Amino acid sequence: MKRIFAFVYLLVFLSVPPAKAQTDLQFSQYMFNLLYINPGYAGYKEQINTTAFFRSQYSGFSGAPTTYSLSVDAPWFSDNMGLGLQVNDDKIGIQSNLTASFAYSYRIALTEESRLCLGLQAGISQFTQNPALASPAQTGDPLILSGSVNASNLTSRFGLFYYSNLFYFGVSATNLYTKPLNNNNPSIVVPAQLRNYYLTAGAFLQINDNIALKPSILIKSPQDGVTTADINCFLLLSNRFWLGTSYRLGVTTFDSAIIRGTGGTGNAALFLAEFYVNTKLRIGYAYDFPLNNLISAKSGSNEFSIGYYLPISRSNFKNSMVTPRYF
Repeated sequence: MKRIFAFVYLLVFLSVPPAKAQTDLQFSQYMFNLLYINPGYAGYKEQINTTAFFRSQYSGFSGAPTTYSLSVDAPWFSDNMGLGLQVNDDKIGIQSNLTASFAYSYRIALTEESRLCLGLQAGISQFTQNPALASPAQTGDPLILSGSVNASNLTSRFGLFYYSNLFYFGVSATNLYTKPLNNNNPSIVVPAQLRNYYLTAGAFLQINDNIALKPSILIKSPQDGVTTADINCFLLLSNRFWLGTSYRLGVTTFDSAIIRGTGGTGNAALFLAEFYVNTKLRIGYAYDFPLNNLISAKSGSNEFSIGYYLPISRSNFKNSMVTPRYF
């Protein structure tokens, strides 16, 4: 068979439980729009915040994963509430998953400079499988999924997000409720969405007028999967240019190995850059370099992002925080 099937099944059998579940999408530049992991973030920037991602993972393989994503969020009527919309299209081999979801957040002012946000998100995902995209060299292979599939599911998320001018902290969970709506080919089992748990934290440290430091961490723990920790560090130069690196550590269990860096799987080094063209437009790029057996085969993932911000008058926002949003 052609390499497309070898790659698809390599991911299925080595990355997730075979034919049982699939995990959330993964973006390397999530720290510039935390709505992708926490619905409590909706409306945080107190302006219309639009972000688009394109990610090509392990691009040296035929049929490798490609992901397109668009999100928009903004405050709603007042600074106490926020709304968000996300649309994701994830493709791998002959399979694709299109998801659209809405997020709602409610903000509570704890002090003049800190807020606690509660967020909910709900949506629908459409899973499709198109055998016409495959070109096997032979027929009758039992590993090849046969027949077209078109199935949909309901999805949901919950999150808590705390922030001040210098620090943020968030916890969230995805796929708390997934309900199959339809499947035109019940003879084929459609992979269910894994429940994922996230913990993230970060800080903004002003070194001088031209340099600031932004360290952060994200811990992601999927149900029946491998826990990963992203350790990130960014420099902000002249309030225009972000330059940083991340180390992604995968561990089979959430224990001291996450600190020692031993016993891990799926480790990767990430290099990221973000540039503010002006106060409204941001562009970014990230490169992931896997530190595992994939290095000897095909390595590297490319991710591009673009963000656009549209200011909103804050005259009616009694709880507005005028400090620039760096998280």
